[in-house]
Amino acid sequence: LKYFNELWCPSRFIQSSVSKICERPSLYMPPAFSVEDSKGFSRNHFNLPEEQFIFLFIFDFKSYFSRKNPLGCIKAFQNAFPEKNKAVGLVIKSMDGNKYPDEFKSLVKAAQTDLRIKFVDTTFTAKEVVGLMSICDAFISLHRSEGIGLSLAQSMLLGKPVIATNYSGNTDFTLADNSCLVDYKLIKVNEGEYPFSKNQFWADPNLDHASGYMQRLVENDLYRKAIAEAGQTYIKTHHNPETIGQKYRSRLIELGY
Repeated sequence: LKYFNELWCPSRFIQSSVSKICERPSLYMPPAFSVEDSKGFSRNHFNLPEEQFIFLFIFDFKSYFSRKNPLGCIKAFQNAFPEKNKAVGLVIKSMDGNKYPDEFKSLVKAAQTDLRIKFVDTTFTAKEVVGLMSICDAFISLHRSEGIGLSLAQSMLLGKPVIATNYSGNTDFTLADNSCLVDYKLIKVNEGEYPFSKNQFWADPNLDHASGYMQRLVENDLYRKAIAEAGQTYIKTHHNPETIGQKYRSRLIELGY
């Protein structure tokens, strides 16, 4: 860090961590969010049923299985909807599962014979990822910690209601009036779950709370639309390239550039 004059942090969560160990100025400089053109994609393209209300979660196995917590999404979904309820579905989109066979096996085992839960473990283009987001009904992330939460922000920008752990980087833009924020308790990071785990803590989301939100989004059209519209409006207003670019420009002017 000694080689830098100033650090721009894309979330207050990152800023709070960096500022504890860095003598240089560390500023919260929020990111601009955008999405690729998602037109041209359909559920048929991804082999997904037309009639279901589909929840989506996306993660990369390289980003650490315990941190991303896909098992939490499966448990919350199954708690919310008995297996006889075929009107709902959950898609877990991942990549590089073949490089983490034990974790991938535990993920598939958690779903057991629940055919409503579909796994897609492959590498998509950015356009395909956005296309998948666009044809699902809601995004859920029961992460233990996020630096930013890009998929959440992109889903909000697409007009999708999001369910998210009320902890870490995403809390800059997932607010009580534009998202379904899930309660949590802090727990120790176990050895092997993440680098430098000693004396570290992260969130353990309340799965019952998450299940309640999943049920509410499916059953209450007015609530679902209100959350989705509020989220989309917030991202468009506060995280568009023009607004964020002006903030960066203002800081550069303050520094004399």
